Amino acid sequence: MRIRLLTALLAAGLAASVLAGCSGGGGQSDGADSGKIVVVQGVDTESGDPANQSATPSLNIGYLQFDPLVLRDASLKIKPGVATKWKVVNDRTWRFTLREGVKFHDGTALTADDVVYTFTRLLDPKKNFKNRSNVDVIEKAVKVDDHTVDIVTKAPYGPLLARLLEAPIVPKAYIEKVGDEEFARKPIGSGPYKFVRWDRDSEYVMDAFDGYWGEKPKNKQVVFKTIAEASVRVAALKTGAADIIVNVPPELVAQVDGQPETKLAPIHGVRTIFVGMNTFVKPLNDPKVRQALNYAIDRKALIKGILGGRARLTGVAFGPQIHGWDDGIRDSAYEYDPAKAKQLLADAGYPNGLTLPFEAPRGRYMKDAELAEAIAGQLAKAGVKTKLRISDWGTFWPKTVAKKQQGLFLMGLGNTLLDADYYYKLYFSSEGRGYFHNKTMDKVIAAQQTNLDEASRLEQLKRLHEQVVETAPWVFLWDQDDLYAQRSDLCGWKPRPEERIDVVTAHRCPK
Repeated sequence: MRIRLLTALLAAGLAASVLAGCSGGGGQSDGADSGKIVVVQGVDTESGDPANQSATPSLNIGYLQFDPLVLRDASLKIKPGVATKWKVVNDRTWRFTLREGVKFHDGTALTADDVVYTFTRLLDPKKNFKNRSNVDVIEKAVKVDDHTVDIVTKAPYGPLLARLLEAPIVPKAYIEKVGDEEFARKPIGSGPYKFVRWDRDSEYVMDAFDGYWGEKPKNKQVVFKTIAEASVRVAALKTGAADIIVNVPPELVAQVDGQPETKLAPIHGVRTIFVGMNTFVKPLNDPKVRQALNYAIDRKALIKGILGGRARLTGVAFGPQIHGWDDGIRDSAYEYDPAKAKQLLADAGYPNGLTLPFEAPRGRYMKDAELAEAIAGQLAKAGVKTKLRISDWGTFWPKTVAKKQQGLFLMGLGNTLLDADYYYKLYFSSEGRGYFHNKTMDKVIAAQQTNLDEASRLEQLKRLHEQVVETAPWVFLWDQDDLYAQRSDLCGWKPRPEERIDVVTAHRCPK
């Protein structure tokens, strides 16, 4: 009880400081008279440099400052971006015609030189950018003329257009002048908003860019604030210090849904939630142990009791919105069966159970810390004790992508490609940053990437899904529902399933 009271007092104090710093008070949205939109996420961006923006909260900021060659519209279809059209020259070369008149925020023109520089820089292994692995199917970019560029892949690669979403175009002259570190602190792009200020772990401020080539923003300024505590995010929304907030916990939904000044904005997302495992260390290198952990989890109870029903049970690596989903593998792949879990542990040589380290973030996913505690409790009933550690995202994410997790870790993955290749290449192949791979799957992953026959490629993706489920490199959980909330006087904004927060058309509703 004393801990809960202390938590409440701390949250209240933080809420007061947040509201004092950014609210106009009186229940009116802070941006009502200024044309400002305030978005509150649970964690801050990793960098201002899109080459190092690998997590969704970072990408949400990058999407607004930078433009890739192609974009994805609200229906999730690929559409022209900096490139107006493209064609396949041969099975390894795609030719892109660049849009004329595109300007960076410093007024310089975006040309083929910037496109070539973007890919050359991103692919440079010496720079070790986080997003390099997203586009390393590309061998090089070649200038044809000032408004034409060839993208040459290492081998035939069907989903290239979706991969290009991960490579926003950056200004060659500016970066060469100021260097990578300064660019990461004060970025310049060609997107609908330009950089103003970044107070780390507090707020990231952008103004609308009048010279944008596309649809002009219907607001003057966007501020992304960082508030890890869900109750404080809700308080910020209710008092007008925020216009949009993420990850509303189920127990707080009633406070924002259907209220005069706020409303819930839910959507079925594509983010899959799972418990990752370092399969390169004992005892997690044994598939029987990994399967046992899957049988030890009562997913339905967690969804009902912790998430208030706000998730879609999959029990496999990803859900049906992702290309490569196998309809033959459903949520019964690992039904809750603690007795079977114990038997598998005994078969693996652990009749008396075992102990594993377990780390989870706080504030990144819906009820993440609470879920980790509940999962640890369920594992204990099957004989698996855990040393649970709850970390802030700024600690957890760099450690995880650096492959420094030694046991279990609670994670969620979105999928900007909407293609299973994203998971396989980045998390289940020897070329990726995951904690599992084998030679057999490496061969199939490589084969589907070069397969330009989409029907046969889909079958390859399905077979890969079967292998992933069987080998159990994760404790498979569910696809998370995304619970946003917004001010009722905010018009022109809707949540998207891939978690992009696009506020270009957001504005105050007419009175």
